[in-house]
This record gives sequence, C-alpha cells and structure tokens, in this order.
Amino acid sequence: MTADAELLRRYALDHSQAAFAELVHRHLPFVYAAALRQTNGAAHRAEDIAQTVFIDLARKARLLTGRDNLAGWLHTGVHHAAAHLKRTEQRRERREHEAHTMQHLHSPDTPPTDWDQLRPVIDDALHELPERDRQVLLLRFFQGLAFADLGRRVGLSKDAARMRVERALDKLRAGLARRHVTSTASALSVALLHQPAVAVPAGLAAKITGTALAATAAAGLGTTLLETIMHTLKSNLLLGGSIAAATAVVASWQHQANAQTRAEIERLHESNRALAGLAADNTRLAERTAAADQLRQAAAGLSALQTDAALAAALAKPVHPTVTVTRQSTIFWDDQPITLDEFVQRLRQLSQQPAGASALIVRAEPGANLMSVAYVVDEARKTKVANVVTDLQFPQNEATNWF
Repeated sequence: MTADAELLRRYALDHSQAAFAELVHRHLPFVYAAALRQTNGAAHRAEDIAQTVFIDLARKARLLTGRDNLAGWLHTGVHHAAAHLKRTEQRRERREHEAHTMQHLHSPDTPPTDWDQLRPVIDDALHELPERDRQVLLLRFFQGLAFADLGRRVGLSKDAARMRVERALDKLRAGLARRHVTSTASALSVALLHQPAVAVPAGLAAKITGTALAATAAAGLGTTLLETIMHTLKSNLLLGGSIAAATAVVASWQHQANAQTRAEIERLHESNRALAGLAADNTRLAERTAAADQLRQAAAGLSALQTDAALAAALAKPVHPTVTVTRQSTIFWDDQPITLDEFVQRLRQLSQQPAGASALIVRAEPGANLMSVAYVVDEARKTKVANVVTDLQFPQNEATNWF
C-alpha cells in the first residue's frame, strides 16, 4: 500500500488527482466516523465537516508531504471543523445533552463506559492528548490496526506499541474522568474496540474528491470560474450525472492551469534575462574596481617616491650647525640652549650626513672654561662627525695643550 506521504507528494508536486482520490477513499471512513461522533450522529453535518477537512488537506498538501501518517492531522481538522459548527449551530443542544449524560452516568443502573456515553465527549478528550498519544489511539481504536501493524506505522516493535497504547489510554481515562465519564482501562478499551461501525454514504467520496480538487484549483482562477466548477460538480455528482460533464469541468480547470503555467514560465524567462543583465553589470563593475585599485597603488608608489626624494634632498643639503660654549659652560646649538644628552643626540644625527655635506663649528665665548670646550670637541670626534671646525679665542699655548 502506497504511504500517505507518497500520495501527498504526488498530488502536491505532480497534481495527481488519482493520488488525492486514493487519500480520500483511504481516510474518509475514519474522518466521517469522527465527524458523526462530534455532531451526535447528524449525517448532513458530518458530510459538511468531512468535506471541509479534505478541502483543507488539498490546500495544505505541499506543507504536509513530510507526514508518514495523516490520522492525527485529519482528526485535528475534524475537531476544529466540528467545534466551529458546534459554536454556531449546536451550543445549546450540546449543553443539554451533556447535562442529560451526567444524570444518566450517576444512575446506579447504568453500565459503565457505554458507547453512547463516550460519543459526545471522546473527541474532545482525544484532542487534549499530546499528538503522539492521540495518534496511537486513533490508529488502534478508530482505524482498527493490530499492534504489529501499528508498530510498523510509528516505528516501534509490537510490544512497544502495546505499551504506548496502554499509557495513552490511561491519559485518555483521566481526560474522560474530568468530563464525569469514569471506567477502567480494560472497559474503555472494550468500548472503543466495539464502537458501532459507520457506513459512509454512497457517492460521498466522489463528491468530496471533486469538490476539494475544484476548490483548490480555483483558488487563483477567480470567483466566476470557482462558482461554475462548484455548481457543475454539485449538479452532476449529487444527482448522479454523467461522467462526461465532470470531465468537461476538469478539462476546463486543466486549460486554466496550463495558461497559468505558461504565464509563470514567461515570467521566469524575463527574470533570467534580467539576471543576465545584472551579471554583465557586475562584470563591468569588477573591472572598474580593479582599475581603481591599480590607480590607488600607483598613487601610493608615487607618494613614496616623492618622500624618498625629499629625504634625499634634505640629506644632500649642507648642514653647518654652530656649537657655542658660554662662560657658564652652557652649550648652545645654533643659539638654542641644549642639555648634554640633546647635544650627544644631535652629534649622532650629524654624523649620518655625508662627509662633504656637513661640518660642526665649535666656538667659545671669551672667558669660557677650556675644559668644557674640550669636552664638546672630544664628543664630536667620538661620534665621528666628519668635519669639526673650531673658532676659539684662547692664548695659543693654552689651546695647543688641549688640541
């Protein structure tokens, strides 16, 4: 048997109407029975609920393709659809029925866990359960799977499936107890297993399949076409009309769908052409960016060359600082007083100048200490200043003793 997920995929991706029809035939007895329970046996309301659920399935098929089993989702859909009907049509009747049920349950002559007691409240209690617990109960008691088949469906061994059903059954009993339906787990299990069989009305599956497919296809075709399809299907399927009329409706829908597909293909072609133009623009932009990077690199190289040239010119410029020693033994460098450390540092800088481009002129004020002057000259020679010129006013014999 083809899995639900595969049938959904065929319908969602390949628009296979046969696949959707198989889903309807497979799950309609379960959905219709749940709808009957939740509408207290009102067949016409159960048919409306079943139709609503399968229309919703057709519209959301693409989102549900990853589900291996649809029982839980379909039961939730029935619950929501029935709740909507109950709010609008049966609120008062339901309250009266539940009040009558409670009185009946408290009667000492009433046998526990009768199906007539369970039917009004069983689906609400099921809906409160976690999805995993609700799924195994639905598969076991409402779709009639044996524990071995149930285990294969949910990926468990036979014994593990049995234990999960028992735990879920305990949770369901607690929910029923809050609704004043009390029983043992075994009694509840028996009641669920022996619930009355529900016969699906003849032609309902075909009616629901056609209506759901038409409603889904008409979502983008406009109100007029939708009304035409729904009216034709209703007239022919409900009255047992000819298959040719239904085929004509499907052909009309297919024609509209093909027109939409062609329009979508043309739109994609336009998008591809626009993308090609953007790609060409990106290529041109990349080329211009590369050219701009090359210009920036060339400008940076030119700046470096200019800096090197300025440095070379500065080094080539003749440097002739004058050092003056005062009577107080203060050292002036070009008329600016400096410390001894600054003096030594400047001597080192001067020694880096080319031999023919610099000279240190050493002078002494009258009365300057001869030892201070000698220190200046000696430091200049230690730092290997190329040219040291002295302009000293000392007695010749005294100067000679030092220099």
